[in-house]
Amino acid sequence: MKGAGIDSKVIDNIFKKYKKLIPKWEKIIEGSFLNENLKVEYKSLIDKKAAQIEL
Repeated sequence: MKGAGIDSKVIDNIFKKYKKLIPKWEKIIEGSFLNENLKVEYKSLIDKKAAQIEL
């Protein structure tokens, strides 16, 4: 994102907001009508993407 000319402080703030949202996303997934396998897959995807951006 730094290559896009975004200030590092802005980047940090965006990542902090995303980190706070992860539990909310997981709660929404748990309450959804998805079958258990898809719930596990979605949660795993969130974890992988969070790790990619070092949350």
